[in-house]
Amino acid sequence: MLTTLATRVTPTTAPWPISRSTGRNNAVIAARHLVGVGAVVTTVAAAAAAQGARAAAMRRRISWSPGAGTTYDGALHARTVGDGPTGVVLLHGLGGSNAYWGGAYDTLASAGRLVVPDLLGFGDSPHPPSGYTTDDHVAALVALLDELGVTGPVVVGAHSLGCLLAIALADRRPDLVAAVVAFCPPLYPDEATARDRISSLGLLERQLATDSPWAETDCAWVCRHPRGAALIAAAVRPGIPSPIRRDGMRHSWASYSQTFRHVLASAESGKVLARLQVPVELVAGTADGVTDLGYLRLLAGQLAHVTLTVREGADHDLPLTDPSGAVATLTRAARLLGPAAVVVPG
Repeated sequence: MLTTLATRVTPTTAPWPISRSTGRNNAVIAARHLVGVGAVVTTVAAAAAAQGARAAAMRRRISWSPGAGTTYDGALHARTVGDGPTGVVLLHGLGGSNAYWGGAYDTLASAGRLVVPDLLGFGDSPHPPSGYTTDDHVAALVALLDELGVTGPVVVGAHSLGCLLAIALADRRPDLVAAVVAFCPPLYPDEATARDRISSLGLLERQLATDSPWAETDCAWVCRHPRGAALIAAAVRPGIPSPIRRDGMRHSWASYSQTFRHVLASAESGKVLARLQVPVELVAGTADGVTDLGYLRLLAGQLAHVTLTVREGADHDLPLTDPSGAVATLTRAARLLGPAAVVVPG
């Protein structure tokens, strides 16, 4: 996830009247767009200055390399390592791709097959013009696993928004999922709480990911100018490996906004989590402004099948900054797949 989360969705209509015959309207459009771009540039400059020390520290902490294996294109695009009907599935967050899970996670193929997809509408997966509900995402994941001959059980590891899809997959297909490991899960008791927490992240997040009338315009600009958008992302998040930043631009307004509205903003995942029949480990950091640690502690305290691990000082990119710790957590979960599922540390 690019941590440009949203809690409400921008209207699909433009915030000004569009006329192809009136030069004045076109001039107004251009002027307003320049004002919006100026605000983004100003925000980027401020964010870059404010995050300089954090970015330098992150660069020192992140050791990332691209994952190995083969690629598959079907219901979804995916990277796969190993073989067999069981294994580990890794799901990325909003605005991400399978690149988020780099080579450090390839050792998980010792548990069977490692499947790392691009979610529906992101990366190299299909980008339909609509259809990004939780059910749509889960159906695409199930179709991919069927095509690959992965009949389960599998352990699903997920980051951020992917955690919500992992929980939904375990709910809809308990025969397929043996356990869920959710890193930095955006679980909230209600939409109002989600809105308050996400809006507090900063001006850039509020402008690009709330219901600002400029959100769709800015998203369209990103799609038309991926190189320029990547430069902006590099200024805001210089510690993130460039392939991950680039893939963060590879989505559509439909996939981003509808996935946000139907999956993230619904705030239904906590209720779904309560009725799961499989073990779920929540992993969150004390420096993560996206997760609601108080609510996660409440869930872990009330639900016998849910545990919570809190990593001191970890932020929302915990799987990037501490891949060895994340692999160790996934390795323990993979033992549920049976004695043959012994993960060999890299």
